[in-house]
Amino acid sequence: MYQPTLNFNPLPKPGNLFSHGTQQYTLYSAFCNGPVTNIQMSILLGRTASHTRRMCDIDKRLEEKYPGEYVRTKKRIGKSVNEYRIIRLTEIATQKAA
Repeated sequence: MYQPTLNFNPLPKPGNLFSHGTQQYTLYSAFCNGPVTNIQMSILLGRTASHTRRMCDIDKRLEEKYPGEYVRTKKRIGKSVNEYRIIRLTEIATQKAA
């Protein structure tokens, strides 16, 4: 049976990467729950925060702790709306094979 919504390889817990209460922790927690749009990021972090900078911080921390294991993907879903997700590189290989 094929069930793409089940995730047996979850992302590392936010507390293992960032201090509780930081913008990086908040944004990464949202990524742990599934894809996040740029609009959701603006709402989560406040309109004045730079969500692109926070995503770079997350990418950098994941690369430091888990080299070459995770990647952030971007998918355009509207005129100015992008959907972002963090996935394991092994998941990409599995999706291409299916």
